[in-house]
Amino acid sequence: MGNYAFKGCTSLKKIHPNRCNLKKIGHNAFSECSSLEEADFVDCLKYIDDYTFSGCTSLKKIIRLNYVEEIGRNA
Repeated sequence: MGNYAFKGCTSLKKIHPNRCNLKKIGHNAFSECSSLEEADFVDCLKYIDDYTFSGCTSLKKIIRLNYVEEIGRNA
């Protein structure tokens, strides 16, 4: 998932990608998504880049991070 992919999507509440080709989430991908409450990722996610969830003030739960090898700063 590319950098800034959903940045500032204030209506986004949940993320549930179901494709196993999602290996990396780029920096600031969900930053400033103030309504985002839950992120449920597939088990093949390996890397969460810097500032991915920065400013997600409603985020309560991130599910299935079993195989994540690296989480960037301020993610």
